[in-house]
Amino acid sequence: MRVLLVLPGGLSSMEEGAFIPALAALTSRIAAHHETTAFVLAQDPEPREYSFRGARVVSLGAPLDLASSGRTFLTKLAQFRRALARHGPFDVVHAFWANTSGLLAALSIPEKTPFVVSLAGGEFAACPEISYGQETTLAGRIRVRWALRRADAITAASGFIEHMAGRRGWSVRRIPLGVDAGLSTPLPAIRSRPPYSILSLASLNLVKGPFVLLDAFGILLKTGLDVTLTLAGEDALDGRVERHARAGGLTSRTLFLGRVPPGQASALLKRADVLAVSSFHEAGPVAAVEAAAAGVPIAGTAVGHLADWAGGLCEAVPPGDPARLAQAIGRLLASPSRRLELRKRGRAWAAVYDADRTATEFLAVYESLLKA
Repeated sequence: MRVLLVLPGGLSSMEEGAFIPALAALTSRIAAHHETTAFVLAQDPEPREYSFRGARVVSLGAPLDLASSGRTFLTKLAQFRRALARHGPFDVVHAFWANTSGLLAALSIPEKTPFVVSLAGGEFAACPEISYGQETTLAGRIRVRWALRRADAITAASGFIEHMAGRRGWSVRRIPLGVDAGLSTPLPAIRSRPPYSILSLASLNLVKGPFVLLDAFGILLKTGLDVTLTLAGEDALDGRVERHARAGGLTSRTLFLGRVPPGQASALLKRADVLAVSSFHEAGPVAAVEAAAAGVPIAGTAVGHLADWAGGLCEAVPPGDPARLAQAIGRLLASPSRRLELRKRGRAWAAVYDADRTATEFLAVYESLLKA
């Protein structure tokens, strides 16, 4: 079987930083069984080709912003089609994110080629207060619909997204993006007294809600709790988040690391007492899966996996509410027994829905489409 994966990015080296462990794990596992090529749309400033864990990666160069101009999109579409002519044909095409990867593939691949689209972002989100989500504009809704109408199979990482798709009439199969769990790694003891450490593994952009997290952290500090906050993620807001922390008098207790390679993220998780998720919308998120595998309790907003896990595997509150997020984090820090319970449940979930299972399920989807 010749498989084409269409991805926005995530298959660069750990040293280069543009690396998403779940996508890397999936790519390597598919490549172990079948000839695999990945078209990467928005990872590198210039086009390049290289090998990645047994797969051929074709990076198309400059990032694509669908909202920038029609000319930009047509340029990327032409690049995609040239790459398809050079490296194809393929037996199966699998795109992650409908509105970018999925749309380019839907407009380019042969009609009879089996096509899988994985909903992995804001395809059905509408957050007008932060100008996020394809549902906020007619053009966005049309892009998603074009991609999904061409798809022979649609998947989603969480029940949260599966239900959003179902309300719009799309039949979706839930396949979580698992990670290499590493469950044999010894875990540190659950800390029973301060100082405590809160970790955020997320880019600093509006949809991730960093201002909400900082405000929640400020509320916790006002209670006299001995706690620090580490934010690990690329700054897409030109320093606004750090300025917000400074204005709130939080800088002495807040550490901004910028984008960190996956190896460093693993080390950060080992030192964290709680992973905080403050997003307004998520399809997954993979950071929560990584935390579950690492035995780190999670408190955050009820989106993506956290909506599915609420109460049983994490503490979840509505998005955009710093006070309730602070309460959720505070409850976890105040209860070592609850953190231990969430650690056990999270690791059990990560052991079941690991990277091997993800690859097995996607390969089964490919094979069923080829037999249809």
